[in-house]
Amino acid sequence: MSRAEKMILAGTAAIVLLILILDAIAPREPNWNTSFTRYKTDPYACGLTYDRLGDLFPQGVTTVREPIYSTAEQRLALDSAAPRVNHIFIDGSFSLDDLDLRHLLMMVEAGDDAFIAAEDFYGLIQDTLNFSTAYHWEQPDTTSMAREVKTFFTNDTDAVRFTVFPLRNDTASRFARGGFEESFNHFPVDSTQVLAENQRHDPVLGSARASFISAACPARSPITTC
Repeated sequence: MSRAEKMILAGTAAIVLLILILDAIAPREPNWNTSFTRYKTDPYACGLTYDRLGDLFPQGVTTVREPIYSTAEQRLALDSAAPRVNHIFIDGSFSLDDLDLRHLLMMVEAGDDAFIAAEDFYGLIQDTLNFSTAYHWEQPDTTSMAREVKTFFTNDTDAVRFTVFPLRNDTASRFARGGFEESFNHFPVDSTQVLAENQRHDPVLGSARASFISAACPARSPITTC
């Protein structure tokens, strides 16, 4: 191999190495796919949420991979004076069969709390708790987006505001790329309190007796299925 060929080969290798380094350090667009896994920190993953649970629940967090009825058998066998816990479920859709739903409600009746976050709810849980959801989507303001891409826009960003004191005095939280097209459109008003609403004033978070309870209860340890 001649000296010129060696120089060309070394230069090519240097360019390839430089491209690889630049690709590794270049900012990347977030992954907007929904996964809800606790092992990633993407916008629709639960990595950051899971890491911060310890701030809300200093007594510790337990990840459970068993069916709900198995957890219920262990929880209900405990003495009534045993510390109560929060059961946290976060997923794209949420549906329980009769066995799991009955046992979840039994744990709530015994004093546990359940926090459920999902885009869609199916089956028995809607019928049993007497609620339903609706989907609302608006066309993004493409003109404004083309004019100033890096700015939050009303029609391309969802704003969520708490409705209960004292949190209702805080400014609304804004979420890029929307994400709050789903909302509750029917629920029993005599046993449900709306805790947060989106920019269209549709309820997106609620608290109800024996069903959806706020997870902000530091005195109790959570059981999470993230």
